[in-house]
Parts: sequence; C-alpha cells; structure tokens
Amino acid sequence: MNALHEIIQAIENGDIEKITSFLDKGLLNEDPDSLYEIAELLTNYGYLNEASRIIEHLLFLFPEENQLKKGYGTLFELMP
Repeated sequence: MNALHEIIQAIENGDIEKITSFLDKGLLNEDPDSLYEIAELLTNYGYLNEASRIIEHLLFLFPEENQLKKGYGTLFELMP
C-alpha cells in the first residue's frame, strides 16, 4: 500500500495512532512531493498539527521554498 493510500485510510477511519505512526516513519522515508501532498490532505481533514509537522520537516529540507513558507503561514492562521 502506498503512503497516500495508507494515510487516506487512516484519516477515513479516524485512526490518529496510525497517522502518528506514519509520520514517525514517513518523514524519513517518503519523497518531499508525497509529503507535501499528504500535508495538504491532512490540512483539508483538519489534522493541522500533523500537517504542520510535515511542513516543518519540509522547511528544514528546503528553507528557501516560498510555497512551504506560505503553506506554514496558512496552517498557523487556521490553528486554534
């Protein structure tokens, strides 16, 4: 099962433990494009802390990427 399918299934099942487990291993194993797509998906479903964790990781890898900075700013505005 690919990462995107795995995370979609966890979201649909409301399985926060599986989402957290994915993040623990996925940040190191998944390619940046997939991680960004997963962060967008998590944001859309309201998992803002989890999405933020991915964006922070991507910003560490790509500190000059403006799209990531903008995405992180948007997440920050949405968080309670």
